[in-house]
Amino acid sequence: MWWVFDTETDASHFDEKGKPTETYIWAWAAVRANGNPNARVYDGSDFLSMMRFMSKNIKPRDVVFFHNLKFDGYFILYALLEDYGYQNYQGSPKDQPNGTFSTLISGNGVWYKMTIKTQKGVVINIQDSLKKLPFKAEKIAKDLKLLVEKGRIDYEKRRIAGAPLTPEDRKYVHDDVRIIAQALHNVFI
Repeated sequence: MWWVFDTETDASHFDEKGKPTETYIWAWAAVRANGNPNARVYDGSDFLSMMRFMSKNIKPRDVVFFHNLKFDGYFILYALLEDYGYQNYQGSPKDQPNGTFSTLISGNGVWYKMTIKTQKGVVINIQDSLKKLPFKAEKIAKDLKLLVEKGRIDYEKRRIAGAPLTPEDRKYVHDDVRIIAQALHNVFI
């Protein structure tokens, strides 16, 4: 099964050397790419709730897509390394230990894949849907004449991880995953 996830993030606070002092996911959404435009969208307001959802709902043969994994992947890796003590693993996938991740990133910085093996041994395979649909979500929705459109939010507004999502923020992140899920289903499934 294919899943589409999206995160909304904040890295707007930097020290004098330009290193982020705060980097976090404040919203996420997930939907199955099953062709149903009314499929249930799941969401949360922090990284931990997203990882709990993945650990509970993603099966070993499932693929999780993020549209522009390079962006979302940065925040995921930051949280895994800085907040949860995960280690990078560079060996055979069948031997990957719990509490590790592996990535496939080209020498030019192009992200293709990430595999997370949680502390409890759940394997989460993540790929970049931008490699399958090399366009912005707004263009995809328009070109495929989807019933859902790319929304807008105020990116300057400070949001707190773990705080309840506003209806506007929830709609925005839900619409993003619906666009990519419908497009993946329409084009590839």
